[in-house]
Amino acid sequence: MIEIVGLAHRSFIFPADQQNTFTYYNDLQQAFNHLPHISLLQCFSDTQYRMRYSTVEMGIYRVRIICDLQVESDPTAWAIRIRPLAAARPMRSEWNLHSLSGYGYFNSESLFFEQGEQTRVDYHLKLNARLPVPLGLRYMPSTVIQRIANSIVNARMTEIADQFIARSVKAYEARTIR
Repeated sequence: MIEIVGLAHRSFIFPADQQNTFTYYNDLQQAFNHLPHISLLQCFSDTQYRMRYSTVEMGIYRVRIICDLQVESDPTAWAIRIRPLAAARPMRSEWNLHSLSGYGYFNSESLFFEQGEQTRVDYHLKLNARLPVPLGLRYMPSTVIQRIANSIVNARMTEIADQFIARSVKAYEARTIR
C-alpha cells in the first residue's frame, strides 16, 4: 500500500469585509466549484458530502480518492472546518495496470480575520489515504514509490490551494462588478 499525505497552507486577502467573505465561502457547493481535481459527488445533508479527488499522474496513472465530509461552519469563531465524516463507510480499493482508487480523508480549515474593508483568510488543506500500488509499479522499491507519491500529492495540494484562491477571488470580483 502507498500511504499518502498532502498538505497546503495559504494566507490571502479577500476583497470583501469579513461577513461577506464568510458568507461567500460558506456556500460549499459554490466553493467546491473552485477546487481543481476535486468534485462533489453526493450531498447527504446540508453539512455532509461525498467528494472525489481525481488526477492523472506521470501521464498514465489515474488516481481517484473518495472522501466523506462533515462541514462545520462557526460564525462566532469566523471558521469553516471540513473534517472526515465520522459515520463514513470507506470504499474498497481498486487498482489495475494504470489506475488506483481508494478511500481517503480530507480536512480543510478556513479562518477569517478582519482587515479593514477586506478579509485575511488562513486556508489549510490536508488529504491522506492508503492506496494500492498500481500493477505497473509493483517492481519498484516501496520507499521510492512512497517518496514519489507524497511529493506528487503535496504538489497537487499546493496547486489546489493556489488555484482555489485565484478562482474564488476572480469569481467574487466578477460577481460584484455586475
